[in-house]
Amino acid sequence: MKVKSPAAWGVFLCCVLLWSVSAPCPAAESAGKNAVDTPVYRPPENLDLRRRVGGADDTASRGFSRGFSRGFSRGFSRGFSRGFSRGFSRGFSRGFSRGFSRGDAGEEAVKMPSFMAPLAPAHLGLTSKRQPTLYFYVSSAWPGPITFIVNSEKKIEPVLEIEMTGPKKSGKVMSLSLKKHGVFLKPGVEYEWFAVIIPDAKERSADFFGSAVIRYREPEPGFLKKIASAPKERRCFLYAQAGYFYDAIDSVSGPAGSKKRSKTFRLRRASLAEQVKLPFVAEHDRKMAGTE
Repeated sequence: MKVKSPAAWGVFLCCVLLWSVSAPCPAAESAGKNAVDTPVYRPPENLDLRRRVGGADDTASRGFSRGFSRGFSRGFSRGFSRGFSRGFSRGFSRGFSRGFSRGDAGEEAVKMPSFMAPLAPAHLGLTSKRQPTLYFYVSSAWPGPITFIVNSEKKIEPVLEIEMTGPKKSGKVMSLSLKKHGVFLKPGVEYEWFAVIIPDAKERSADFFGSAVIRYREPEPGFLKKIASAPKERRCFLYAQAGYFYDAIDSVSGPAGSKKRSKTFRLRRASLAEQVKLPFVAEHDRKMAGTE
């Protein structure tokens, strides 16, 4: 067999390299089919503990809730929640469809939502804002109130505890602005927040909730300049890349505009939800965007 010269081998290898660079890869082809470019969330390092409760497609037994909710006041999480949610499986969708009776006669049964999902990563999530807006998804309509609680690891009593009106429609993303309620997050402090449905105040074993953890990390001046100079529709990319998941979600949840713009934001939020394993939220947004 004739041995090729070093020069010939060099030409051959260059051709192979050029072919490999120019050849289309499956991932690129798949991305090309999507008309909307999507942000990529880069989680902060060393945050591998599971901290979110709710949102995954697996379930936890209802019996677990009886152990912690019985005997607690409406601020059931005070001083205790920080212990049970860390490391607990984030799949708290419960598949719980049994209704409860309204009124003494029990003439009307109201079906509980099947799951409630904080729009947050499974681990501790970061925000660059001292007064962020928090979002959570409720799978179905709920005629009663939803109790919203924010706990600080530095305080025994909740930082915030209010009641919100439940969603009137199925598949609703709800929000709560900490700025509206005068709540400021302190740098480096962990806050655990809850959205809770209390169907029976006398029997707290039926409480249904979702929770997540947030921390304010002061952004670098250079990052703030990038955000200020970036178009609003592109800020979600910067937030996601910097690890500020809460801000990335906020930047694609708040803006309103044309149908095309609304569809774009929904698809970007669906992508972020998928990246932190919130399949039901992603499915909801894609359905609302008309892509399913």
